[in-house]
Amino acid sequence: MHDTLLKELVGRTVLVTGWAGLIGSRIAGYLRQIGARPISLCTLDAYPWHTYRDLFGVDPADPSVVVGNVQNPPLVKKVVTESDYVIHAAALADVAACTRKPMAAIHTNITSTQVLLDAVAACERIRRLVFASSASVYGNGTPEDWARPCEEYRSVRKLLEAVYGRVPPQFHEQAQLRPMSVYANTKAWGETQTALTLGAVSTSYAVVRYFSVYGDPQVVKENSHSWVVAWFATRAALGLPLHLNGGGHQIRDLVHVDDIAAATVRALVAPRAHNETINIGTGTAPSTPAGLLYFAWSTAWRWGV
Repeated sequence: MHDTLLKELVGRTVLVTGWAGLIGSRIAGYLRQIGARPISLCTLDAYPWHTYRDLFGVDPADPSVVVGNVQNPPLVKKVVTESDYVIHAAALADVAACTRKPMAAIHTNITSTQVLLDAVAACERIRRLVFASSASVYGNGTPEDWARPCEEYRSVRKLLEAVYGRVPPQFHEQAQLRPMSVYANTKAWGETQTALTLGAVSTSYAVVRYFSVYGDPQVVKENSHSWVVAWFATRAALGLPLHLNGGGHQIRDLVHVDDIAAATVRALVAPRAHNETINIGTGTAPSTPAGLLYFAWSTAWRWGV
């Protein structure tokens, strides 16, 4: 089991930025479960207040909760100096919103990251920072990226395609980054800047790239095309037809938020995660019609529909 590795976090203080969202709240809960002490920093402006209270179980009156902006250097310096580890999950993670308002994406995803990195680099107490990135930094990739760069793997892929048809792309951490959106570009920048800033002062860091996250109590965001499982589950719960854009041929690696949280926390202390980039996914990619319909109906069932 992982208990021995995670014992390092017992009694440790872990700063979690962006704690009040789906992923951040799960990370904070997981940290409490293993005996760590999370300090949670978030602006609480991504959802209505009742969503935070009723779905994510967020209580702003909790003494471990700091309602504030990661763009505030004095505040960030204060909470960093009180911490042993840092997980940077705060971001404008809505692809559509980042595209509509690129300056907001720059302020939230770039300025905030630099403020935090500066504080961590100046604090000798920090043992490691984990930067939450996204598989969107890969873009759509190219056929050359879909197999690992050696002839043996390429030959196996050709054989599989001859038997089963097109094999979904599999992105490995060394693949060239090809961000295709404002959001993905800010994450690619954050990865590089984390390595540059913390590498210069020999502070340990890890970059985790999330694939498509789903899980209760994920809710849809207004004017967003994100969270496809949440959209499907909501429509299923309301008895509405499930729309498949683009012919339903899209492929996604869907990974549950509990697995995301557990893997992110492990990246804090795993020796092999030191200064490394790690994909967090299942390694499988259900197509939209088969996979997403299953996830949508199973999620709606858990809602009591």
